[in-house]
Amino acid sequence: MVYKKDQYIGTLLGCAIGDSLGMPVETWKPEQIRKYHGRIERLVAPIPPTDKDGKVVSKDEYGKIRPIRDFKKGEYTDDTILTLALAESIIEMKGLDLNHIAKTQLEAFQARRQNGGFGWTTKTAFEKLEQSESPLTTGLHEGIGNAPPMKMSPIGLYMDSTGDVDGGIEYARRISEMSHLDPRAVAAGILQARMIYELLQDNYTSQYSDKFMEKIMNQVKEHELKLTSKNSFIEEGRLQDKLQWINSHKYAPDAEAYEILGNSSKSHESYPFTIFMFQKYWNEPITGLLETINYGGDCDTTGAMFGALAGAKHGMFFSKDWIRDLKDSDTIIEVADKFYNTKLYKVLRFPK
Repeated sequence: MVYKKDQYIGTLLGCAIGDSLGMPVETWKPEQIRKYHGRIERLVAPIPPTDKDGKVVSKDEYGKIRPIRDFKKGEYTDDTILTLALAESIIEMKGLDLNHIAKTQLEAFQARRQNGGFGWTTKTAFEKLEQSESPLTTGLHEGIGNAPPMKMSPIGLYMDSTGDVDGGIEYARRISEMSHLDPRAVAAGILQARMIYELLQDNYTSQYSDKFMEKIMNQVKEHELKLTSKNSFIEEGRLQDKLQWINSHKYAPDAEAYEILGNSSKSHESYPFTIFMFQKYWNEPITGLLETINYGGDCDTTGAMFGALAGAKHGMFFSKDWIRDLKDSDTIIEVADKFYNTKLYKVLRFPK
């Protein structure tokens, strides 16, 4: 039996652990991870890749290698920074308040502006907030990235705590649109919140993921809006196209899913890849998380999204070493505990 409180803790802790596991090799190809790290199985510090002469390399036979950023072992990036900011806003306000969410997220961004790993769209939106622009107008149509789903798990916790699914869905949309206006990114944010909620309902105890996939397919059809000429990469298709492929190929080889779905920072690549790995490794969360990380790409974010989903389903499935090595693990557990024990109130009105 998994206790609900452990599921709350697992959701936030899973986000941070997945983020920290993937951070050292973000954007790397799986071949590069194997070449320079062998395999990521624990939290490690970023290590500059070197050639046989000990010289740091910026590319190899597999392609470019992103320069190592200033992170230490166990630290996390924007995925967790913004997830915690959202959770803390909900706790402080005892519910959802878009202006307060924007304020709390902006403060978290400002504290880690130089070393948080924030993407261009997110930075641009926060810079608009710094100029006192309304959070209802700061979003960008070019925003195709995965920032909405990476940080949205606290909305799923809110839905579970209050039973306010409709209010949570609407706020997931508004929070996504604070930075990203691409329908695929917005839908991914909504789906992550909704599926966290679903996993907390004891409806998914089967050893198979079929019911989970049925629910997510219904949700994406309801919430993914049509692409327009304002959006980028229209030719790459919709989020629901990728999810439909997963639904028809649930047990495909991981390498095939990686080639077909992709796992870049685009929301219609990294989110479907995360969903594929989560549903395939339905009852093997540690194996699934590590396999997700070792496929590289935007693996701090695929790790964070997988970790949050797996934590919502399995609770505290993490190794003691992961928890020990994660920066601020005690604080994250405390935030989750406080979230679980705070009386939250349903949304009564939406900002205009």
